[in-house]
Amino acid sequence: MNSPKPDKYPKINFSKRTIESLPLPPKGRRARYYDEKTNGLLIQITGSGARTYWVRKKVDGISQWERIGDVSIFSVEQARMRAYEINGRLADRKCKDIRTKTLREEPTLQTLFDEYIERHAKENRKTWKDMEANFKRYVVNFHISGRRSLASLKVCDITSGMAHDLHKKLKHDGQSRAQAKNTIWLQTQNKRLAWIEKQLSKINKELDEGPSNFARSEKLQERKTNLLNWKEKAELKLQELNSPKTKLDRQGSYSANRTIQLLKAVVNCGKKFKSYTGDNPFDGITLYKEEKRKRFLTDNEAARLFDVLDKLKGDTRDIITLLLLTGARKSNVLSLRWEEICWDTQTWTIPETKNGESQTIPLGPEERTILLARWNTASQAKMSEYVFPGNGATGHIVFPRRSWVSVCRQANLKNFTMHDLRRSLAAKMASSNVNIAIVKGVMGHKDIKTTLSVYAHTTQSAQLEARLAAHDAWRESNKNRPRNTNTG
Repeated sequence: MNSPKPDKYPKINFSKRTIESLPLPPKGRRARYYDEKTNGLLIQITGSGARTYWVRKKVDGISQWERIGDVSIFSVEQARMRAYEINGRLADRKCKDIRTKTLREEPTLQTLFDEYIERHAKENRKTWKDMEANFKRYVVNFHISGRRSLASLKVCDITSGMAHDLHKKLKHDGQSRAQAKNTIWLQTQNKRLAWIEKQLSKINKELDEGPSNFARSEKLQERKTNLLNWKEKAELKLQELNSPKTKLDRQGSYSANRTIQLLKAVVNCGKKFKSYTGDNPFDGITLYKEEKRKRFLTDNEAARLFDVLDKLKGDTRDIITLLLLTGARKSNVLSLRWEEICWDTQTWTIPETKNGESQTIPLGPEERTILLARWNTASQAKMSEYVFPGNGATGHIVFPRRSWVSVCRQANLKNFTMHDLRRSLAAKMASSNVNIAIVKGVMGHKDIKTTLSVYAHTTQSAQLEARLAAHDAWRESNKNRPRNTNTG
């Protein structure tokens, strides 16, 4: 059995007597002895008799040597105190190196966002392209102290103060854009009013002087009537723009809130994927108050809209009618393919809606008439895969903006969007006491809370009836209550 190898550098208990009794090594050689009580402290003895205190400590696997001094200068206790100091300094250097290395490996906000898009958004969110555009617009272009972009910072270096500054700036920028737009509208309406006043002045002057003939007089009167109508509309628009109800203070709140929510989700996903382990700097930010849109068609507005649609032909009429009657989203109607229509079952199956699920919509007589007419027209020409083909990159109509504005103007629909057509169908079903589960299925809502929000906005008449019924019940119970006739 082999005996264990002796230690290369033996350990002893340092004392003045022990150190003086240590033998000298042969000339040209060195001997080293470690102290039993102090880590890393050793004494080195040369063949010439020099005795020196040293500290030896490994940092990241590399031996670090530091000389304390000669035995004749430092006592054992002094050498031990210096060794403690040196060990502490080397340990701090090691921790600092570890922190530097860790910081170097920390992800930036841009890195976490790219990971979020690739590993989560592309699989679960249809709006991931909009997320990329908004991140570039709002986050990449937000610079800290006018220098570094927020996206290029390490997430561990982003403070909650920076997140609050971003939130505040986005709202301020939104208010500035809204104010600039409002100013342009005011200037336009003022110029229009000035032009109308000038034209009216000319017409009144000619009428006072007497027109050359009766036909000219009739034409001037008709022109004056039209100008007065335009003037009334322009004044109403000016009054609306100057009204405090424009709520410019709430402009920009939506984009600011959505950006903070996106960044919060990005960091949380980074923690889920183990790419980041620190705190989320976007937690705890109070979102700005948002006013939920409650616009939908009244019965009079719906009647005016149908009157306008009856006079129209072509894509605009068919698109708006399908939006209103099916309650489908604008993107689904505009990208409708013929393969999604089943003539046998008279249904339209949307492969994937906004919530990521498919939806089958039964087609009514009017919807089938529109689609069949378009099918017959498309069969005679070059057949397209889309029901509403277009010349752009998508292959279908994207948004008939001018036609929609014209329809709203003819039907006198103010502050009305295409998506409000979908909300209008839900509102009408809700006010007609249709079962909420059926409304949820028609609208393709994934969460019934979304459907309930429509009910809350559209059941005012039902609420009034319920209150009146309660009032009647109170009166009836009060009438039947026995009276105390004892006056004594």
